[in-house]
This record gives sequence, C-alpha cells and structure tokens, in this order.
Amino acid sequence: MRGAGTTASARDRARTHDGRDRVRSTWSAAAVARGQTAGAAAEDAFEQLARAHGYGWRRASREQERVGHFDGTLTNDANQRFRVEIKAAKRRHRHARRADPAVVVLEYTAINGSPGWLHGQATHVAFARGDAPLRDGFLVVPRAALLEYYEGLRPTAPWAERSGTLFARYRRHDRPLEEVMSVPAAALAALEGAFVFA
Repeated sequence: MRGAGTTASARDRARTHDGRDRVRSTWSAAAVARGQTAGAAAEDAFEQLARAHGYGWRRASREQERVGHFDGTLTNDANQRFRVEIKAAKRRHRHARRADPAVVVLEYTAINGSPGWLHGQATHVAFARGDAPLRDGFLVVPRAALLEYYEGLRPTAPWAERSGTLFARYRRHDRPLEEVMSVPAAALAALEGAFVFA
C-alpha cells in the first residue's frame, strides 16, 4: 500500500491516448484477476464434471468466447452438442467479501454496448452453485429461457443505484452502455429445462 506523498512505480503507470501519465487502478486489476481466477476455476470444474459423467468436452476458441459468448461444447452419448457458457458465483456487490451463489447476474448488454451473453450462441448457461463448483455443482439453464425471463422483467424493472438489488436493472457508473440485473438463483431453477449438474 502506498503512503501519502509516494509516487507510483513505472509498472503502475500507463499512458492515456493523449500521452499523459495516469496511475492504473490496482483495485481494478485485482478484481479482474480475481474474476478471471474464479471463472477459470468454474470452467475447469465443469469440464471435470462433464468428463466424470462420460460426456465429451471441447473448449471454445478465444473468438467463440468473446463473440459467441460460450466457453465450450458438451457432447452426450447420442452425439448431441450443447454450447455452454459457464458462470462462477459472483459477489452480490463490490464490497461483499464472498460470492453469493443464491444471486445470479444476467448480462443483457455488455460493457461496450454490444449484446450481452444472454444474446449469445450458447444453448445453455451453467451457474456455479457455490465457491467449490466441483463439489456444489452447477445450475444449468437454457439460454433462451433466461433471455425470455429477462425480457419479461425488463419493462417494469427500475434502474438501481447499487449493484445487487434484485429485479432491478443496473450499470456501473463508469460503464454507461452496460445493462445487467441480479435475480435469485431459485427463480432460474424454476425455469423450464433447468437442472442441477453435479
């Protein structure tokens, strides 16, 4: 932690588009690293579960992850293929210490204004049911059912000032194009086609 009057190291500096120095937000870097670690762990756990159940699993390419919004393809015994987007448990709001698997964040519009993963190419979305998805398993929901559910809530959903408010649309202050909504995982478990994969 830097004390008052100290300067940022060269590693913490970045150039803005007009050449001025600015200090990178170390909280943001830590948050990104934490999210990537949790996401990668959830993807690894899902792959282990799939293989333990005798399913085939092929990871998506970076382009498929970024544009198609899915993490891999699951193949069953009947050679049916399902594109799956895997979501780690998220914290309900930025100051929460632990992830809350009872609440799921649905992304309608991404931070850059493009359609979020609810509009992606995945056939199913797998939400980790706890901090240890290999033990706790995943709630798997058809993506089309999630999109229909969100669009049913959207016309009457207010805009919230803080993240984590259930059934309210939200965008982070520095991401004006984003639109997400927090909903209870139990509501998604009741959607047609939802099941627990453990």
